[in-house]
Amino acid sequence: MRFASIILLFTFISHISIAQDSLWIKVSEEKPFITHKSSSNESLFTIAKIYSAPPAQLADVNNIALQQVVAAGKKVDIPVDSYNYIKENNVLKSRPLYYKVKTEDNLIAISRLFKVSQSVIQKWNGLLDTKLNPGKILKVGWVAYDKLSEPKPAINIAKDVSKPFPVRDSLRKSKELPITILDSKEDSVAVDEKPSAYELLYDQQVMSMNITEESGAAVFYDLKMKAPKDVYYAFHNMANKGTILKITNPANGKFIFAKVIGTIPDLKDYHNALIGLSDNAASVLGARDTKMFCNIKYR
Repeated sequence: MRFASIILLFTFISHISIAQDSLWIKVSEEKPFITHKSSSNESLFTIAKIYSAPPAQLADVNNIALQQVVAAGKKVDIPVDSYNYIKENNVLKSRPLYYKVKTEDNLIAISRLFKVSQSVIQKWNGLLDTKLNPGKILKVGWVAYDKLSEPKPAINIAKDVSKPFPVRDSLRKSKELPITILDSKEDSVAVDEKPSAYELLYDQQVMSMNITEESGAAVFYDLKMKAPKDVYYAFHNMANKGTILKITNPANGKFIFAKVIGTIPDLKDYHNALIGLSDNAASVLGARDTKMFCNIKYR
């Protein structure tokens, strides 16, 4: 009797330990997610940074505007997918994921949900066979988690550009961009043109790393300075200052590499924008308005 009491006590303590250092998986429409309880002054961008999740994805799942401040105590669903799901416990900034087995569950379905083999889940949980009892708690992997991530300070980029806040007026007034006539060999784009410095930096940053991919609206702002050829700047709320982004226009396949110089200004011109781009990138990307849908890749 005493031995049984000890076992029950150990089980109880283990469950408390799990609850303190874990995130619990829920499933909706056959997709796993976790729930984050917002603290004061958090936005979707700061929450997305904690879990390495695309901000636009969080906005869509939770039906919240990208730049809206999330009320304290509000529960925000965080999808668990390839961008933040971790299969090996070798990442410092991560937390374990646990799942409570339901009556209709089996190991095959659970392994398919997380795209890991049954044997791996058995190994994580010390299972000798594939039998699962309802109510059993399974470790099903890890999720990227960096609670130390803090919102970046208000934009301060005096070292890079001079007050590039206003959206380019010429783009605002007309949907047609001025046509540039290439009349010299020096201006023409060669087929074997060497990659830009930013492209080389981008390749170094993403080498052997998981790449974050996002899609959303890009807003062009007035750079107010003449930038060297192939040099473009970006405002972005997730990537660190100095990160090189690859921005692609999916409508025509054109792309550029831009350096992050700060966060997106809190101005109405940038409402729901995923990125702000210097206006010298507009013609290169084939944009015809102040806003353009784009795809972004970075590490």
